[in-house]
Amino acid sequence: MDLYESYPSCSLLKNTNFDSLLSAFEEFEITTADLVVNDPKVIAQRCGRSQVELLRFLNIFYKEALNGLEFINIGELQDGKLDKNTACLSGTSSSPLQESCISTRMLTTGDSKFDSELRGGIPAGYITEVSGESGSGKSNFLTQLCVTVQLPKALGGLEKSALYICTESGFETRRLIDMIEYIKQTHSLNESQISSDNVHCINCRDQEHLEQVLKYQLPVAIERFNVGILLIDSIAAHLRAEFDLQHVQQRNNKLILLSRHLRKLASLNELAVVIANQVSDRFIRNLPAHSEPDALFLDHQIRWFSGWEEPNIVVPPSSSFHSSQQSTPATTERPRTPSLGLAWSNCIDQRIVLKRALLPDGSSHRTFNIVFSPFSPQSCTPFKIMKGGVYSIDT
Repeated sequence: MDLYESYPSCSLLKNTNFDSLLSAFEEFEITTADLVVNDPKVIAQRCGRSQVELLRFLNIFYKEALNGLEFINIGELQDGKLDKNTACLSGTSSSPLQESCISTRMLTTGDSKFDSELRGGIPAGYITEVSGESGSGKSNFLTQLCVTVQLPKALGGLEKSALYICTESGFETRRLIDMIEYIKQTHSLNESQISSDNVHCINCRDQEHLEQVLKYQLPVAIERFNVGILLIDSIAAHLRAEFDLQHVQQRNNKLILLSRHLRKLASLNELAVVIANQVSDRFIRNLPAHSEPDALFLDHQIRWFSGWEEPNIVVPPSSSFHSSQQSTPATTERPRTPSLGLAWSNCIDQRIVLKRALLPDGSSHRTFNIVFSPFSPQSCTPFKIMKGGVYSIDT
């Protein structure tokens, strides 16, 4: 990176907290010009680092290298959280960054560990996908967000209502009531602060109905009911049924238009959009042992955004060191991939994968995995599903 040549006395070069970030700049050829001209979100996505980490770096960089220009108040980034108020550039520079202020309000998930890993919670104004197998806890997690959005702002809520769109089974009102009662007792809240009356549910029978609701009814509902979060469970249900492999391009075009519409509404109304997605089996091409697909192939790149790593390579029986145990992979996790392919992965801002594995004793091991996000790095957190909701397990 040319930062070493342009600003050799900059303290950032000696700050060990940014060693990984500087290495990423080197790897992805991020220049000082990129840091000044480009949007931080674009830079963070390009080098695969957290946007919060990048903002901390830019704050110091602008103060030292660009004559005291302040990018963002570092106090607003304490504990890994962005302040709910707008944080923007101040100074005399004419950088395009001045023209677009960064304003991100976070919605608590109801669990402090999840919030910490997400650097504050679910971001308003962005599209978050929650994917996983059937029974992994997707609907439970989305239902919990219907409750936390009603919490007072002091507790991480938005003091708004939720709109839940079902495309598969109906909405589980009993689970909602259980979660409301649990959270009310936990935070000593009353009926006027959180209630099932603030959760509005719509059942969409097909893709055409879903598009009609999102295009015409959603904008009206956001204003009328003071909606703070939109939840869709799930996005793939109708699309997988109505579009076969011969019409993938038509399906992708619908996804792109749909995501643009949702992102516009989210940005204009400070709306958190959370979408559940199904997963499907991923079939790996047979490759020689100890080899990988070409770096430009999707088979190689998909591990970075699907949430599932490549399975261990099985030693073929013909190998000289073959044994009955060596032919068994070290892990029983089957490779999966979120539905709707690469086109949909490019339409969302962050992906959370909920996994459920069966242990030998018959119990389940569940993990909350952040795959990619503009705010936080990848992480994996064990969790359990209780009567009161979805909560992390202390390890």
